[in-house]
Amino acid sequence: MKRFIVKTAIYVATLFSVVFLYTWYEVSLPANLPFTTNSVSFNIKAKFIMEHQSLLNKSKVIVIGSSMSLNNLDCSQFRDSLNIPVINLSSWGMRMSDFNEFDVWKRDKIILTNMNFPDFGSSIGGKKMGYPYTANTLIQVLNTLLDYSTYRSFRNECKDDTSDLAKYTYENLKFDATGTALLSDSNFNINKYRWNAEYPDYTNEQFTDLLNTIKSNSIKVKKMIICFSPCRAAGYSNSKAASVLKFENAVNKACPNVIFLNYYDVKMPDNDFVDKYHFNCKGARLYTQKIIHDLKVNYGLTQWMN
Repeated sequence: MKRFIVKTAIYVATLFSVVFLYTWYEVSLPANLPFTTNSVSFNIKAKFIMEHQSLLNKSKVIVIGSSMSLNNLDCSQFRDSLNIPVINLSSWGMRMSDFNEFDVWKRDKIILTNMNFPDFGSSIGGKKMGYPYTANTLIQVLNTLLDYSTYRSFRNECKDDTSDLAKYTYENLKFDATGTALLSDSNFNINKYRWNAEYPDYTNEQFTDLLNTIKSNSIKVKKMIICFSPCRAAGYSNSKAASVLKFENAVNKACPNVIFLNYYDVKMPDNDFVDKYHFNCKGARLYTQKIIHDLKVNYGLTQWMN
């Protein structure tokens, strides 16, 4: 009986070691996908961050947020217009509070985010063990062993979302040099549901939670810029415009280090959008041009770079 137990223990230990070492080998390959959240979007962005750590360290402007920042801001324009390094850390469904642990809250940094009503509420990312974009292979291995099926499905999905054809789909995660993913102007496969989808107004709790997050984070940096994005004209409402203005006034009152740019009332044509809230490449570029112009003319943006 004792011999049987010993042999079984050796067999189990050997099997575990083989599985562990194989997983270690697989997740440590340079081309493989980090597995730190339940969002393929952020896992792909984590890979980008790990491969561009020097850009993150030297960037003056750091863009955070959800797809409203990932798809709606042409960050290469900020880089070229201001002649400074810029990195976009945004990912689908992420909220400002998801970035609390990131090493970006420094006195020499400008934090920029673009938002709309979908950005109120809690995150859909689902962080696993470890720092959000950790390069710690042991944590990667443990995450993978505990949820290998999800890891493999994300690996397969990553190939499609970073392909040359991805820019014609909402799943585009083929980043430019700044970490931005702009969506195609033409031949885009527009989803009718997304084209007409409606997001509710924020609740009082969501209002308070986001305001408190902005307040606590904005004092840590040189400046925080919050842009409230327009939507398709079909989704505009006077009641929501009043809600945006209420939030803008609250931020301006509680957070003196924040510039709040309210563009909800700006009318942009349907051919600048791929759905009710997201721009195509043309729309993102025009919107970004307006932001840069307003920051330079009305807020002396270039003076902050020194």
